[in-house]
Amino acid sequence: MKKKLMALTKAQQIEAAIRDGIVSGRWPVGSRLPGETSLMEEFGIGRSTFREAMSALAKEGLLVSRHGKGTFITGMPAARSIAICTRVNLFSAYQAHWGVRLLERMRNVVETHGYRALTVVAHGDTVAEQQASINFTDPNVIKDIDGVIALNGTRFIYDRIHEAGIKLVSITRPVPEERGFSVVLDYAALTARAAGILAAQGHDDFAVIYYRRPKERRTVDEDYYEEFEGLVRNAVNGDEARLIGLDREFSYETVKEAFLRWWERPGRGRALLVYDDSICEILCALFLVLGIRVPEDLSVITQGGRERDFFFPLAFTRIGFDPQRTALAAWQLLEAQWNAPDELPGTYVKVAPELFPGNSVAGRDSHAGYRER
Repeated sequence: MKKKLMALTKAQQIEAAIRDGIVSGRWPVGSRLPGETSLMEEFGIGRSTFREAMSALAKEGLLVSRHGKGTFITGMPAARSIAICTRVNLFSAYQAHWGVRLLERMRNVVETHGYRALTVVAHGDTVAEQQASINFTDPNVIKDIDGVIALNGTRFIYDRIHEAGIKLVSITRPVPEERGFSVVLDYAALTARAAGILAAQGHDDFAVIYYRRPKERRTVDEDYYEEFEGLVRNAVNGDEARLIGLDREFSYETVKEAFLRWWERPGRGRALLVYDDSICEILCALFLVLGIRVPEDLSVITQGGRERDFFFPLAFTRIGFDPQRTALAAWQLLEAQWNAPDELPGTYVKVAPELFPGNSVAGRDSHAGYRER
């Protein structure tokens, strides 16, 4: 049976507003709250709702009513939370390094700003399964959450969070979410920059090796594959012979088979754009076995993340997104919503790609000999 999504009650919303007032210093510990009538007018509520909120706050130990003197603030609320939500596939083999680093940086940014980082991991292929795997249908769970940052898609939580009035930011690729606020990993810029590097090296006929995700196998938050496929195809001008598609559940053998089909084709190019470090890691081992020299026999650019080390005697260019910059962009967008609550949804910011050191034995301090001017 589908769970009914319950919004915060009016009294719970007033509780949250008064907690925020205590934390912000509007009503410091020891101070007296304005009178009942004044607060009821400010919040636009009736006496029964107001007293329900006051009773809940008193049970928390945040205030006390003194007969004939008023209501006084007696304590600070417990640390407020920012929920960092993701689906379990963020930590699957093909993007685990990025997922772990992004989660680490996001938690650090949240905690640096004085909030408790609450990690929520959903699993399942459908919206219903993902919603059932987390506890965002209970008002008692979300009443202490001031914001939500979703690391890979928001469809499974958007309605619940929006209904509760909680600010939400999603980190997406390569296009923004249709609803809400998004930090977009700019894959269009990454592809264009990589293509420009290869063109400058004389490799206009480079091939692309990437994850291919057929429509019938996509989960609810994988609509971006349509845009991603478009970027990949545009990069090679629609030339199918230059596309090396892999199933997401890849292995050394499947990567080897796909690569050799291209490598042994007459007239193929001498450059390769790899759309993930985990694929490149397998390719590096394969190049050593096959005796392929990089960059002498094959120029390689791989999409990757900062802080991931490679220890192969090969020099290649790495381009990707910095998880720290991505986490900071998400936090700034969340803060922007707090400071400008009437901002229309659909706002997004883009994270630009960066060139990273090769982190290989031969290329630790270089980009395979390439420098942008």
